[in-house]
Amino acid sequence: MQPHRYAYGKRAATMTSTNVHMLREKKDSFRKLLKMAPRVTLQQREAIVHMGRTMSQRAISAATGRPLPTVNRILRAFQEDSHPQDAVRGEQQRPTTHEEDLFIVAAAVDAPFLSGKEIRDLLKLKVSAQTIPRRLHDVDMKSGIAAQKTLLERSHREQRMELASVVEDWTAENWRCVIFSDEASFGTCLDPQARVWRPD
Repeated sequence: MQPHRYAYGKRAATMTSTNVHMLREKKDSFRKLLKMAPRVTLQQREAIVHMGRTMSQRAISAATGRPLPTVNRILRAFQEDSHPQDAVRGEQQRPTTHEEDLFIVAAAVDAPFLSGKEIRDLLKLKVSAQTIPRRLHDVDMKSGIAAQKTLLERSHREQRMELASVVEDWTAENWRCVIFSDEASFGTCLDPQARVWRPD
């Protein structure tokens, strides 16, 4: 596998076959993150139906800890068929295996600045680019704009000291010719839209 490099200012993540091997070794530590919520029992469905007589679906979801779509399916099934069984959901084949899901999570943790498309290409998965973010959202990982700052270098410190030496003996009259502002715009090599994967 050819090295995959994602440059981020002075920071870079290099993904090679060695990294993929490391991800394979790490995958067990991510298994617990991918456990699906247990199925709703008949008793829990009956309780949801009972609460549905006086409570909103959102309130039921908050009270039971069940996702709003789950509450909606149960109440819809009861309204249509007069029984508390879960409404039938269409069978849709999952495009990734459980092991591939583990690799996706491990890749995002190991190199959080990679995009969904880059993770897909790295792992050579035959799925859409949108599938990768969905798998990461399943384990409460969100993508957000990365906090960035330009690190001060030696040249910056030297320039500041040079300025300080120039104005060291300035009088009040000299400073009256200076306009101070609390707003400034600087161009840097950083990408203002660079995103990073982090636990929610």
